[in-house]
Amino acid sequence: MKNSELTGCSWTKRTNSKIYFEFSQTAFSTTLGAEFGVCYTNVSPSSANPTIWRTIGITNGNKNSNTGSVAYGTAFGVNDICGVAVDLVNGKIFFSKNGVWQGSGDPVAGTNAAFTDLVSSGYSWLPVINGSGGDLCSGFANFGQQPFIYSPPTSYKSLN
Repeated sequence: MKNSELTGCSWTKRTNSKIYFEFSQTAFSTTLGAEFGVCYTNVSPSSANPTIWRTIGITNGNKNSNTGSVAYGTAFGVNDICGVAVDLVNGKIFFSKNGVWQGSGDPVAGTNAAFTDLVSSGYSWLPVINGSGGDLCSGFANFGQQPFIYSPPTSYKSLN
């Protein structure tokens, strides 16, 4: 998948939900890699670049948004599992690498989130895999259609 090609997965208006899903990049062709996270739902599936996003960069572990990139966690390798915990009750998003929450985040306690503006932004969000610079990436997304590799945090549910 490339550039926001996930469709039909939006949890638009589920402002009382806590959702968990996993991504993994199984191969990439450049050093840029992909970003995993969420983007604003008003993005066309054929859009090359979402305009509003909250993601983690796989090659550097930075938390990324449309306003910039900030150090947050550690770089991911091929086949590492990126867990994404989205708290739409409190507007927070957390990222894990192989079961370890990045940036000392704790989705259950609600502390050290990568971003805290998902609700206050007024946007509706959907999961996104965004390739960078024409990257040819391969990987998988698990929204609960199969058992998760790592257990979701307490009170977080799957999309499926």
